[in-house]
Amino acid sequence: MILETRRLPVEALAAAAREIAGTEELRTALALLVGAAAEATHADLAVVRVLDAGGELTTRAIAPASSSLGAEVAGSRSPIAPLAAGELSHPAERAAERAGAAGRLAVAARLGSRIVGSVELVRIAEPFEAVDEATAELLAAQLALAVRSLGPETGVAAAGRRAKWLELAGEALAAGGDSRRAAQQAVRVAVEATGARAGAIWGADAERKLELIASVELDTGADVAATIVREAIDTWTPATIESHEGLPAGATSAVTLALGQPAFAALQLFYVADTAPTESELPALAAFAARAAHALRAGDRARDTEEELDRTRAL
Repeated sequence: MILETRRLPVEALAAAAREIAGTEELRTALALLVGAAAEATHADLAVVRVLDAGGELTTRAIAPASSSLGAEVAGSRSPIAPLAAGELSHPAERAAERAGAAGRLAVAARLGSRIVGSVELVRIAEPFEAVDEATAELLAAQLALAVRSLGPETGVAAAGRRAKWLELAGEALAAGGDSRRAAQQAVRVAVEATGARAGAIWGADAERKLELIASVELDTGADVAATIVREAIDTWTPATIESHEGLPAGATSAVTLALGQPAFAALQLFYVADTAPTESELPALAAFAARAAHALRAGDRARDTEEELDRTRAL
């Protein structure tokens, strides 16, 4: 008689961690993680999701590969809210209901306060126990680390690329001439480089009256955005990240950077869910904002000089 021996959960996790440490591809890391999740918890379905550019958690890996439940969740997207609350996504919940599953587990993968992914587990015959919950928490922590290290949009390398792009774009802006054109270029570059939903540059006169100079996708919510800008300029807060309702483009948070000291303008970017820049990325964005401020000032001076020359010629 041959007895089947199974690895202990910690052995499965350790083996996956060793292999993940040697890979440079997020896809490979996710496949290893979801396989370890299914093995360590004896789950009939394990699902790994990663935050996408639209602010939803997208299925990126499923195990076992032969699971009939996997068809329910393959390629599906889920809002962050249920998984943040420890509940299965709607597709996984439907699969569990149809199978009459006794065990269901969902853990969000977090980088600080930001949710960047999730692990979902379904077991048909038996409910999950405390050891399975601890295993899922560890898997979620490994997932967050993998996304941070290898993710194309949220990884450390990506943050470095965004910082370099902002630096180069800022240098190009500083060499520009027309202030309105420079403002439009600045906000478009900032939106594209940081994955923002929308963006704007506001000007402020001596009485702190605001004027929208340039914008991208600023369809609604301008009043709410202007209130945030006015406060940032009044208090001269260099960079703020705030959560608000009613922001443009369905965003849930806004990054506002005052330009100049005293502030004569502000760059504002809008993000959905937890896709806003991290604290470590704000210095690069602030440096870009400083370049944009220089470009706007230079454009204003060039315009004033041209107007003065026109008046002189008229005399």
